[in-house]
Amino acid sequence: MKIIALVLLTFAFFPFSAKAQEPASVTDSTRAIFENIKYSYTQFDIGYCGIRAKGEMLNGMNFNFAGWVYNEKWATSFGADMASNYAKLGHPESPKKVSSYISLHWNNEYLVRPRSLVNFSFPFRVAWVNAITNDTIAPYNTGAFMYGNKIYFQHADNFFTFSPGVNVFLNVFRTISIGAGANYRFALGVDKIVGSNADFSDYSLLAFLRIKFDTRAWTKRMYQRQKEYMKQLESEGKDK
Repeated sequence: MKIIALVLLTFAFFPFSAKAQEPASVTDSTRAIFENIKYSYTQFDIGYCGIRAKGEMLNGMNFNFAGWVYNEKWATSFGADMASNYAKLGHPESPKKVSSYISLHWNNEYLVRPRSLVNFSFPFRVAWVNAITNDTIAPYNTGAFMYGNKIYFQHADNFFTFSPGVNVFLNVFRTISIGAGANYRFALGVDKIVGSNADFSDYSLLAFLRIKFDTRAWTKRMYQRQKEYMKQLESEGKDK
């Protein structure tokens, strides 16, 4: 009976002792990981995007907001692509198959020597997309219009894309770069009302301006100026 009681006590207290040690090891490993992650600077992109879908090229604007760079190697940002392909009034051709393409994306980028005159990066985007298509198939879920004595119907759908790519940069100044790139989109969840995954799985082209700035350095300079100003006020008060 004593042996059984000893075994039960051992198993009863062992889980608590193991759990007590686990948070410390997890905390130490997590701290070690984050200690090696160093903020480098912030970057912002704005420029042109060409998006190919259903065999047509849509032209528009590309934005990357709040891009944080760490260890001069990794960048993460949020942005948007907005492209359209509307037919001109009186044009002999029929309306384009895809009239509007808007995506909101999360961009993760591996940077290769970003301080060099010419450098490269390898981005990977995950995006939510809203696309509007035109065809003569009823019914519609967005709108309808007359063009060339024909009635065209507009259909809209939301889906996701995953886009690996490559960029090349020319550092014009220390804080300004000219970039160009391309990626290939893999679409997922496209409804048959606008097409198929294959219709929206295609390449995109980018040409943009990248602006870099160190928000941490700005904050540090502002704090230093404020500190010097407070010292000046304090010294002036003592002189009086």
